[in-house]
Amino acid sequence: MDVVGYIGGGVLGIQLIPQIVKTYQQKSAKELSYVFLSLNMIGLSLMTAYGVYDHNEPVYVPTSVSLCMTNVLLFQKYYYDNQASDPAYSI
Repeated sequence: MDVVGYIGGGVLGIQLIPQIVKTYQQKSAKELSYVFLSLNMIGLSLMTAYGVYDHNEPVYVPTSVSLCMTNVLLFQKYYYDNQASDPAYSI
């Protein structure tokens, strides 16, 4: 049964890659919500903590990967939102 957990976890771990790529290509994160990103991070943090506490690798490995991906999206959202309003952020 662990195989199912690892497969599902792998999908969970890579689910945000297309959104990260799209956000980077468009240099915009207007469509992303801070509420969504915050709730996602809270839920993933709790699931990761539970998985570590329970010594359940199929839970904590993919949730920590997904948590990192959510952090990348949050950074992109903050960066691109501020870049649009402040010319000092331009590269």
